[in-house]
Amino acid sequence: NSQWGFFPSASLGWRLSEEPWFKESTDRWLDNLKFRASVGSLGNANISPYQYLETMSISKSSVLINGTNAPFTGAPSLIPDDITWEKVVTYNLGLDLEFLNSRLNVVADIYRRNTDDLYTVGPNLPHVLGSVAPRGNYASLKTDGWELSVNWRDSFILGGKPFNYAVRGMMWDSRSWVTEYFNETGDLTTYYKGMEIGEIWGFRTAGLYASNAEAKNGPAYNFFKNGEMFEAYAGDLRFVDIDGDGIMTKGNRTLESHGDMDIIGNMSPRYHFSLNLSGNWNNIGLSMLFQGVGQRDWYPWTETGFFWGQHNRAYNFLMKSQTGDNIVNIDKTDENWVVTNMDKDPYWSRRVSLAANRNDGPLTWENTHYLQNAAYVRLKNITVDYSFNKNICSKIGLEALKVYVAGENLFTYSPLFKHTDMFDPEVIESGDSDFAASTSGGLNGTGQGYSYPMLKNVTFGLNLTF
Repeated sequence: NSQWGFFPSASLGWRLSEEPWFKESTDRWLDNLKFRASVGSLGNANISPYQYLETMSISKSSVLINGTNAPFTGAPSLIPDDITWEKVVTYNLGLDLEFLNSRLNVVADIYRRNTDDLYTVGPNLPHVLGSVAPRGNYASLKTDGWELSVNWRDSFILGGKPFNYAVRGMMWDSRSWVTEYFNETGDLTTYYKGMEIGEIWGFRTAGLYASNAEAKNGPAYNFFKNGEMFEAYAGDLRFVDIDGDGIMTKGNRTLESHGDMDIIGNMSPRYHFSLNLSGNWNNIGLSMLFQGVGQRDWYPWTETGFFWGQHNRAYNFLMKSQTGDNIVNIDKTDENWVVTNMDKDPYWSRRVSLAANRNDGPLTWENTHYLQNAAYVRLKNITVDYSFNKNICSKIGLEALKVYVAGENLFTYSPLFKHTDMFDPEVIESGDSDFAASTSGGLNGTGQGYSYPMLKNVTFGLNLTF
């Protein structure tokens, strides 16, 4: 009974600029004013088509019988009571504006998207059952977003010839929250009700300790898996003891017990933008496309060697950013170590051996000091072309001739490059399967960042029309 779905949509528009009473007073400067409203639903059934059946699996065991691996049949997993479509309902309000003989165009939209009956994990079942809970339509998601597009095109006389140009800018943003999800314990290592997608849990910091005496007055570090303490010294991170118990802990890593952990960032890209510039004068054309993300947080995983460098392992690369006054310089002439270059505001804490760090020490766990700003702007494409005069083309038997040079990904800027330029911020969480960023090793928002980079290309071309 659930294989069929009904997903209606409706839209309504009102072009106010065509109303006679409105047009009389705005006709000289306003070309179009339109309000739009729509609501639409979609169904998603992009899952295995036989989830509602108890299927048995046939495999081969590691036991040899008569020289061959003995086959065996696996018992089927539990199936949910019912499986239905994931339902997506989007509400949208829009505005279209055109001014000054349509030279200036503005399109704006705001929307809310509700996704119900997401196919995901089900409620916990008693352990004595001997099977995991079946997946089903148990979760819901809410997304709020907006989009804005502004276009300007015009021309003027330059050197006795018309110069035509156009500018187009776009920006869009969205945020999503989990509204329903089975996570009875409030485990922070997975989704939970009320969670904003992409949020990063970690510790807040207040710089570095300037001396051993200062470090001894700070909270103890109880980060290790076996419960051992990490003794802080001069040059170590100064963590903020949020709950005031004198010990830095992760609690039970649940909503009710998260120790000194807090939401310190969000890995979801925010404020996407693009800017397209184009112009043409005297048969010379130029176009440029910039794109980027205005806000995005990223925390390097413990094995991201091209970020941590020798802070991860002593035999790793020595990163340029970990030299000079970028790293603490400690005077160890007596027991009270002192950082001698605190006035230079060093970014990198003292190096600790892998054995001392136990691969689960203070740098491993997400914190605000090493949380990276992975926003970026990139010159995605630039093209310069020249179209030859038709008189010249006719003399060589051509109807048209154009030469051009185009470049892709020639320039990229990101605040991330202050500490390392070994990562591509556009694909820092995705990419080629051989280099795909790992999200293991951390609570949320971490990744190796080893994605195959966007290549820089320069192309020379010739267009001939006969």
